Amino acid sequence: MGAVELVRKIAEVINIDQLYFASTEARRETAHYPRDVEFDGTYSSQCRISSATTFDVTVGFTLTVSGIDGRRITVFHAVMTLKYRAPQECAKVITEEAVDAFGQVNAVFHAYPYFREFVQSSAGRMNLPNIIMPAMPGKGLFGQINDDALKVLPMRGKRPAPDRQAANQ
Repeated sequence: MGAVELVRKIAEVINIDQLYFASTEARRETAHYPRDVEFDGTYSSQCRISSATTFDVTVGFTLTVSGIDGRRITVFHAVMTLKYRAPQECAKVITEEAVDAFGQVNAVFHAYPYFREFVQSSAGRMNLPNIIMPAMPGKGLFGQINDDALKVLPMRGKRPAPDRQAANQ
């Protein structure tokens, strides 16, 4: 059975019990924030079956914001834990292969909005212009999933920084 089919089977029967930040870091590395910036990020997932009907997924995100000149401005890093549960009658779908495939796709999508909000709110607290990240992690993520699904997938992009004065008006 392919990874996409495994993800579908497990997604139909599980619920999220908990989602929480295990650790976060936001580090400003320069006082100057240029008008144009690039961002480069990665995310990864690790899965662990806890019982016949429960499993945990740890999702890590790192986003580095740099000037066009390549000078690093800010780094954001977060690790989240997601705990999932299936009804007892669905325990047969909680296999290592299915949980790994699910963790690489669905768990990343479940955690990503929280990381996105963490970056946006942390940037504001660090007196940086609003950092608007893509609505979804990675371009065409589902198209990249196959039986040899990647453990770490890149997020890359270039965005002009919003004018701070215009944003405050």
